[in-house]
Amino acid sequence: MARTLTPLRPARSRVVNAVTNAVTNAVTNAVANAVKTPQQKIMDAVCELLKDGVSLQEACTKVQGAKPSTVLYWGRESEIVAAQYASAREDGYLHLADKIQSLAAETHSFIQVHARDKDGLLLYEKDGTPKLTTELAPLSPDVIASKRLQVETLKWQLSKMLPKMYGDKTVTEISGVNGGPITIAALNLRGLSDVELTQMQQLMSKTVDVIEV
Repeated sequence: MARTLTPLRPARSRVVNAVTNAVTNAVTNAVANAVKTPQQKIMDAVCELLKDGVSLQEACTKVQGAKPSTVLYWGRESEIVAAQYASAREDGYLHLADKIQSLAAETHSFIQVHARDKDGLLLYEKDGTPKLTTELAPLSPDVIASKRLQVETLKWQLSKMLPKMYGDKTVTEISGVNGGPITIAALNLRGLSDVELTQMQQLMSKTVDVIEV
C-alpha cells in the first residue's frame, strides 16, 4: 500500500527554507573566501575597519601584512580595488558624522570618588584604603575643550572629504518655474516710448551671474 506524503505546514516550511538559505549562503561565502587571493583578503579586512571611521594608518596596524602605501598602490593599479576603497572611506566618513553628534551630546561622565557617609565623613575599607563610589559628574573644562577640538577637527575633515554634504560653500542659483530653465517671452516693443526703450536697453546690457557666497 502506497504511503501518502503529508505536505509541510507553512510554519515548518518557512523554517526549512530559512535553514536551507543560511546553509547555502554559508557555503557560498566559504567558497568565495577560499578562492580569494591574499591581497583581496587584506584589502577586505582593511576596508571593514575603514567603514568604522578609523584612519588608514590605524587600520593597517590591525591587519597583518597591510601597509598604507601598499593599499594605496593597489587602488591605483585596479579600478575595482579603488572603488572598494572609496566606498569604505565614504562609509567611514559618515560614521564620523555620527561621532560628532555623540561628542556634542556628551555633557557628563561617570567618575570614581571617595565615598562618604550620610554625615559627609569619608569612608575607608578595612585595610585603610579609601572606599570608592561612582558618581555622574559634569565634564571638566579641560575635557570640554578637548571635545570641542575633536568636533572642529572632524567637521573640517568632513567638509574636505564630503564637500557636497558637509562643505561650507553655499551656491545660489536662479531658475525658472519648478526649477526649470528661465524663459524669455516675446515682447512687443512697438508701443514703448523712447524713454522705456532706453531703460530696456540698459537692462538688457546687464548680465546676471550665478552668485556664490
